[in-house]
Amino acid sequence: MWGPRTFIRKRLDAFARQFNYDMAYTHQILDAGLKPFKAFSCLFTLAAYRHPQMPLAPWFAVKWVATHSEDCGPCQQLTINMARQQGVPLEVIKAITRGDLKGMGSDTALAYQWAHAVIRPDSQEANTNAMRQHIKARWGEQGLISLTLAMAGARSFPMVKRALGHNQDCQILDYGDQ
Repeated sequence: MWGPRTFIRKRLDAFARQFNYDMAYTHQILDAGLKPFKAFSCLFTLAAYRHPQMPLAPWFAVKWVATHSEDCGPCQQLTINMARQQGVPLEVIKAITRGDLKGMGSDTALAYQWAHAVIRPDSQEANTNAMRQHIKARWGEQGLISLTLAMAGARSFPMVKRALGHNQDCQILDYGDQ
């Protein structure tokens, strides 16, 4: 007989296999109890929210910036793998990860620069108000909210991993093209 923990473990393991990602930290939370795991699992919903009219590349760009600000490699690799699986062109993914604003295109560059300004308000890109207005003009309130929630969710996972002692490894990023 399968209980809720067994079902959740199987889903976590399937995700780990699908994206070649270590989910040990999620198992640690689940082992602590269903209540803490239920609270943690809200992050999955937060990070996955994207309004249907919000393009993938800018959405992944803010996730990349958020993850990169918190993580050395595994969550960054997960972001790359998820972007590839959802159809973001490889050249755009590479431009995002390298900070190549021209290569990622103007819409994606706007989201990328805005995420940097939000996460690092002391940066040279700190004109968040003007960028926020451009984002709202381009994708509306729903687009702004999509980018905001994606950024907040993506940033949370590496922080949780690090706090639990699971963010120890660096890695070379693999784009799947070699």
